[in-house]
Amino acid sequence: MKLAMIAAALGVSGLFAALGFADRWDDEWRIKPANDAGKVMFSIERLRPGSHWSMSTDMPIDQFRGLTMETVEQGGKVKFEFVRDAGRLACQGYIKHGYGIGEFEFIANTAYISELQRLGYEAPETRELFNMTMSDVSLAFAKGVKAAHVPATTKELIEMRTHGIDLDYVDRMRASGYTMVSARDFVEMKIHGVTPEFVTELKRAGYDVPSKKIVEMKIHGVSPEYIAQLNSYGLKPNASDIVEMKIHGVQPDYLKALKSAGHQDLPVRDVVNLRIHGVSPEFVQEAKQLGYDFTAKELTELRIHGVDGEYLRRIKNSGFRNLTADKIVKLKIHGID
Repeated sequence: MKLAMIAAALGVSGLFAALGFADRWDDEWRIKPANDAGKVMFSIERLRPGSHWSMSTDMPIDQFRGLTMETVEQGGKVKFEFVRDAGRLACQGYIKHGYGIGEFEFIANTAYISELQRLGYEAPETRELFNMTMSDVSLAFAKGVKAAHVPATTKELIEMRTHGIDLDYVDRMRASGYTMVSARDFVEMKIHGVTPEFVTELKRAGYDVPSKKIVEMKIHGVSPEYIAQLNSYGLKPNASDIVEMKIHGVQPDYLKALKSAGHQDLPVRDVVNLRIHGVSPEFVQEAKQLGYDFTAKELTELRIHGVDGEYLRRIKNSGFRNLTADKIVKLKIHGID
């Protein structure tokens, strides 16, 4: 097994066998030096039929009971505990030259279960308790979520902590104005990088929208700066329109070029259609120079049927004057070049 190979590499496999560890490595821990002083890299692995769970993170040495940096440096047979509110890992094994390996037993904290139930959460199963221990779902966190009036189940508490949500994030998000957000909303926002600062900026720009819409805006790269630039060209789109514009690549310089070509204050739907169908500012400018004054819808229709600036020039030089967009499209459809 993998652990046996590591033990052999450390030269302690004989000692492990003597301690009775051989051939029963369902739950194992590992330690090795971390880059930061006062920390070790602590790894946990659990093997079960059809299941493999692992975690590795730098951990301050004071998070362990019975383990010090001096113990790690000296090495030898060790027994220590990793303790959190939900439970503890009773670890034993061996450390050599700062590298350690061994087995652990998870011991649930029954008082923690009772306190969670007193707070109104459902009693977690043993597997959930282990996850709550490793993701550090503390009683303080559970109480803080409840105090913030965030609807959450025991499973959702685990999800929140797994994705790095702490009470500071919850409090700052609520301070930005989001007071009716569910645990699932918090998780979605955190996953997609929505910060309280981002929410505050959106509100400052006049967008007080649901969390799902904020996530959508963030996913598609909408920023407060982008909104401000749209506003500077006379556009005051709603959140859904902003997302659509960003998806289709409507950038402020495109709006600037349309404006210089005589098309400003266009509805968002027209701007998006122009962009989708490849209506370039150059085409708009060429049409205007040739004496045409097409609407945004007409420009879109022309490009849909393959009419470009060169085609407009050719038909005009051929003697076709004062044609409407509809007639130009018909000429193109019937192959008149």
